[in-house]
Order: sequence, then structure tokens, then C-alpha cells
Amino acid sequence: MASFSWVKISANSYEQKYGFMERFFVRFLGEEGKATPFTIIAALELVVGSTPIDAFESRLRETWRALRFHHPGIAGLSGSSGKIYTVPTTVEAVSEWEHASFKRHSPGTTGDDIYGAAQRATMMTLHFLPNATDTSHQLVLQAEHQHIDGRGVFYIFDAFLTIFTTPSLRDPSVVIFGEEWTRLPPAMDDLMCLPPAPSEEDISAARKWLSPLAQISPVAVPDPTPEQLGDSSPEQLSPQSRSIRLAVRLSQSETSAVLAACKLHNMTVTSAWLAALALALGNHTTPDKTAPPLGLTTFSTIDMRRYFPSNGTFDANKQIACYHAFMPVALELPPPNKEKGGLITLATRTTQDLHPPSSIKGSYPTVIQLLGDRISTADPMKSAGLVSPLGVIDQYLKKTYGSGEMQVNVKDVWIADTMMGGTKLWMVHTWDGRLCLSVLYDEAKFGRGRMEWVLERVKGEMVVGLERGV
Repeated sequence: MASFSWVKISANSYEQKYGFMERFFVRFLGEEGKATPFTIIAALELVVGSTPIDAFESRLRETWRALRFHHPGIAGLSGSSGKIYTVPTTVEAVSEWEHASFKRHSPGTTGDDIYGAAQRATMMTLHFLPNATDTSHQLVLQAEHQHIDGRGVFYIFDAFLTIFTTPSLRDPSVVIFGEEWTRLPPAMDDLMCLPPAPSEEDISAARKWLSPLAQISPVAVPDPTPEQLGDSSPEQLSPQSRSIRLAVRLSQSETSAVLAACKLHNMTVTSAWLAALALALGNHTTPDKTAPPLGLTTFSTIDMRRYFPSNGTFDANKQIACYHAFMPVALELPPPNKEKGGLITLATRTTQDLHPPSSIKGSYPTVIQLLGDRISTADPMKSAGLVSPLGVIDQYLKKTYGSGEMQVNVKDVWIADTMMGGTKLWMVHTWDGRLCLSVLYDEAKFGRGRMEWVLERVKGEMVVGLERGV
């Protein structure tokens, strides 16, 4: 088995070599202070009591320091060959880290503002966005993806709010640094028991797993006419790269209908959403009769905790780290005007594809390496992009923490990745009984009207297709 344990490299510093997924994200890192892809931005909207903003900020800062004590991985940095953690040996060192990693913004700043203007920051950063006229405030987490994944974001928010509403967990007499490095997260490669390098069998299995992608003509984001957009002139693109997040929420009644239909047809919400995405893109793409059939070719995030040991000695839910990967998805669309093969048929087929056997786990490093090559060399405008189903956030994050004066209510939560060039990321999650469909893109490549038009069609294909039962 490969060994990616934390190794002491100086008097107070420890290093963990990059695993296969971290190497993927590090490959796309840009310069500090400049826009870079795959930066995680996650927002949490909180409703609190009448605590003055300055006092609220003080407790947030105290909680942020305590969170590092309990989960030191939040203070890890990206080195040339691995993640590096340095134990702070003085109060000044802790204060210096806090000053660099906790930012208060002017009232009126939104999470979308932080997302659109995100530049590479080597430190995981917590942004405090106060509301001067209300009791609701936003917290926005910014992190390099090699340090955390989507589910890890929910775990970090849960841990933060638990500490925030539990004074004993942030008591200065308890939060004493020195031995906290022993709580740094294990590497995913070790938890999966992967060998130092893939075997020939694993490489062969990976190429076989990827082969369906080459047998389909990929659908891409259609370019609607001004008439379809309800406008008389083409959209103007931004002259500068800027990440945009668009989201459409289903009502509670629409969500309930979707969940009931998925249960009736023995399929997952993720598979229904992917089928809807394929149809929304494919129904507005003219097929080439001489080319392979049209379809959705993409890579979907997959939680790798399913491959971790379950002997009770390790709780992956308490780890804040990057424990996900990507898996290939190839979904062939039916020929035009074919009666059978609607959303139900496509979703049923996708449900099977989204559950790879455990024997395939040795193939992930090769799949991820080839995905990196694909992103680096292929034209992203000719593909659908990447997809990320985040599941039911309520399973990881509570709506209420604490009680009395300490009570905090979670009003909303969302997560995004910065996108550059023509790469897109489609996401889906459920929060507070409502499905949310979103897309992340670069406004220098796609107009807002175009992406809103497509996103509404994804929703329509999903809701109407499940309603009709075809």
C-alpha cells in the first residue's frame, strides 16, 4: 500500500504527499492573487439574535481559532509535492494566521460577490459578510480543492456551528496548540489501500471504463436564438473571466412530486437529473448522421468514503479533507422522434452506471490522470462539462444549533467551484425540502441569458418527464 502519512519535515512542520486527487487539483493551480479554477466557495446564511455585530464577529473569530485546534487541516498549505501543516508555537503565530484567514467585509457584500471575484488564496479563508439592518449574516468559506471536498464543506460548517454554540469547545484553557497536528486527516489513497502505482490490470480496467465516452458524440451547451431568449439582439460576453453561479429552486410541491416519481420508478434523483440534463442539451443539438449517436459524456463527482474501512476505528465524517473523485458517465440519447427512451428510460440506465463495483477502485488514479489530460487539451466548448450531485444537505447540516441566546438558525447554504474558460459544472442538491439545480460557468464564454435558458430546460425536462412517467 502507498504511504501518505504526515511526516515531520522541520521542528514544527509536517508534510503529507499528494494523493491522486490532490495532484489533479494542484495541476490547475494558478498564481496567488489571480483567478484560478476549482477554488471552492461555499456560503452559509445564518439567522441569529440581536447580538451586536462586533460581538458576533468576536465569537466567530474565537470559533475559527478553535476549529483549527479541533480540525488542523483547515490551516494546511499547498507545497510543491504535498500539503504542509505548521504548528503555531506562539500566541502571535495564531493571531497572524487568524488575521490572514478571517476576513470581514462591508455590509452589502454577498456570497456571489465573493465567488465572482475569487482569486487564489493559499490559506483556507472564512469571509464574514455582516448585514447592518437585519439579524441574518453570511459566512463564506474559500478553499483550494485539494484540501476539502463538497461533503467536507458541510462537515466543516457543522463543526463550526457546533463549536460556535458550545462555549466549552472554544474555551481558551482547552484550545492550546502543540499536539493538534496528530488530528490531521489521513490520505484518501491510504484509506482506499491503493498501491504506490496502478497495476496493468487497473490501467486496463480504467481504459475500459472510459471507452463508452468515445462511442458517443458529446452534446454541448446549445446557443439559443435571440427570439428564444426573448431578446432582439445577441448577448454580449464579459471581456474578463469571472465565475458565475446560476441556480433554480424547485418548489416544495415540485420537489415532493420528483421524489415520489423517483421512488415509484426505483431510480435516484441524481439519475433523473442527469437524464434531464442530457435531454435539455440534446434536444437542441442537430445530430450528425455520419457521427456516433448523440449523448451526454461527462465526469461526475463520487464520494470515495464508500471505499474506506468500516471497522469502527475511523470516522470519515469527522475528517475535513478531499475525499472525492470523478467517475465517467456516458449516456446515449435515443434517436430523434423515437417514441421510447424518454427521461425514465435514460434515468434507469444512469442509476446502474452511477454505482461502480468496489473492484474498480484501483482504476481511479488512471481515470483522474486521463481526465486532467482531457481538460488540458480538449475544447471545453464542445462538451457538457462536469457534474456534481451533492445529495441531501440536511443529512450533514442541521437547521438549528444551540438554544436561547446561543441559538443559530441556518437559513440557506450553497457551494460552488470557480470555473475558467469553457468548462462548466452542473450541480444538484436538496436543502430544506427543496431541490436546487445550478450551473457554474465563466461569463467571458457564456451569456447569462443563454445559461438561464438551458437551466430552465433542465428543470422542465426533469419535472415534466417524471410527471408524464415516460
